[in-house]
Amino acid sequence: IQTFMSVTMNMYNIIWADDECDTLCRDSAVIKFFDKYGIEILDSCHTSEELRRSLTIFSDSVDAVVVDGNFSRDYVDYLESDDISGLIHTMSLIELFNVKRDIPFFLYTGKRNMLMQICKNGELTYFIKNDRILQKGDVEGLASRIVESVEKISSAEHHVTKRFSAILKEAKELTPSLEQELRQFLLAEERDDRCDRAVDQFTQLRKILEIIIDQCKEYEIIPRENENLSDIKYFVGKDGHKNGSKPKEGVWPPVISSYIWSMTDILQDGSHKVKDLNLHVSDYVVENNSPFLFRSCLYQIMELIRWLTSTRDKIIDGSLRTPLYTIDRTKMERYKKTDKNQRRFASSM
Repeated sequence: IQTFMSVTMNMYNIIWADDECDTLCRDSAVIKFFDKYGIEILDSCHTSEELRRSLTIFSDSVDAVVVDGNFSRDYVDYLESDDISGLIHTMSLIELFNVKRDIPFFLYTGKRNMLMQICKNGELTYFIKNDRILQKGDVEGLASRIVESVEKISSAEHHVTKRFSAILKEAKELTPSLEQELRQFLLAEERDDRCDRAVDQFTQLRKILEIIIDQCKEYEIIPRENENLSDIKYFVGKDGHKNGSKPKEGVWPPVISSYIWSMTDILQDGSHKVKDLNLHVSDYVVENNSPFLFRSCLYQIMELIRWLTSTRDKIIDGSLRTPLYTIDRTKMERYKKTDKNQRRFASSM
């Protein structure tokens, strides 16, 4: 059973920095609970300078770091009971070694009360904020928190939230449904990068675009008379605004208009399994096993969210006055009647 467990259990590599690390690493409770939770000690360090060197060596393989509150930066003959030079130095190491990836640091100390009194310059802020201060002696508590934190950091949810936090926040401020749909797409993309579900992915992106368009209508950036994506395409695009509505001068940056013009065709085509489509987007993605086309649409959509947020703010502060469009209703009615006849004719074929 032990052999089977050792093969199937996730293993978590840590570096431990403590002036008493030699004793701690041989402690029976440490051995027992670290073995139970699958924790391996990659290296043990007596000072924070040792910790820096160890992190440099193991930066790509370490999962977590455990430090004491009362340890020194360099070797000393006698460690004073209030020496926190190692802890102070650790603050810079947290910043330095969390640039490329997240490595959780834990403060494992028996002097929490003393540290709370003498740490006046934010030395404990990181540990308090992340709930990573553990009482020395509670080995199982330390082990379980290491596993919990590493698993959370390794999760798709964590990666998406950290990488896209700003744009998700902007989406939520526009409407919660936009944030939810965008987050679901990003999570699905993070968990599964296969290309055999291209139609579903383009359908999701199309839904996100439609929510953005609805918000544009709410803020009178786009007229409600533009009922579908094709209408929106002609509204912002380069076909002479043949449907009778057009943006006011300077509202839509040319690059954003171009995004919508090209992206509309791709999303319309990619979200359907129909043989007589013009572009055969989904077929192309699947056949070439290439995710870059819908990822490019994703990033264009996120840029559109950012533009909409900025435009909304200008509307709210009064620097833009709505409506941000003009309508030739006679031309629009003529367009709609022609479009309806064309659709009726196409459906009868």
